[in-house]
Amino acid sequence: MNRILKLAAVVTALAALLAGVALGQHHRFAKRAGLMMPRAIDGALDAAHATPPERQAIYAARDRVLTALAKTGGDSSQDLDRVLALFSADPLDARALAAERARRLAAFDRVGDAIVQAFSDAHHALSAPERQAAADYLRAREKERAEKGSGWRERIFHAIVEERTQAALDAIDATADQRAALIASRDRVLAALKEARLEGAARPLLDLFVADPLDGHALEALRAERLGRLNQVGDAIVEGLSEIHQQLTPPQRQKLVAWVRSHTRHRG
Repeated sequence: MNRILKLAAVVTALAALLAGVALGQHHRFAKRAGLMMPRAIDGALDAAHATPPERQAIYAARDRVLTALAKTGGDSSQDLDRVLALFSADPLDARALAAERARRLAAFDRVGDAIVQAFSDAHHALSAPERQAAADYLRAREKERAEKGSGWRERIFHAIVEERTQAALDAIDATADQRAALIASRDRVLAALKEARLEGAARPLLDLFVADPLDGHALEALRAERLGRLNQVGDAIVEGLSEIHQQLTPPQRQKLVAWVRSHTRHRG
């Protein structure tokens, strides 16, 4: 949940949750990756005693991934504006919402292409002993992070989401029945996000990285599995946004849109 926790300031509730997570998660993840990925790669290359030409090749592969991630970010404020405009309309334009979802998933698909290519380039650049040393470093780093635990982060995240949910419901004067229905929609989205989280994803990748030769079919299978999880999140978000739209009156939707805008502007 570490990456999702970083969204707590934006994932406020309801439409903010559905739009902010769907359209904001990739943006913040790209920024986080831009900070964390170089440090992890440098540590792995140091452990492998990589030569300058090997480092240059892997840095080039890394930069292509970071460029692809940055392109998925786009203008997050414009992304949010599009979804809020869809949410404000009556009736909800299901085709336009599906198109927005497809556009986001296509961006993630392009990132997947860049990651697979970079992974292959890095495998080719290093010798088997170097790959083993790099993998051992990354495994130890992942183990250290896991031992620190993330339960407290999850508790903080859920406490913030609950507080913001209640504030949003109060702002739109939601009835008791509406509150129950909207909280249920929120929780289904959160469950989909938790199911799609990437904890443990490094293990099968590192196993592939040390293998010789590289199993391209297994690498593509991992990529497809991750994209499938993102598809499930997209389904939950579209369904949840539709449920919320149906539950609220037009004036309530306008109030919610205004509330979301006031709590998400300038949070890039």
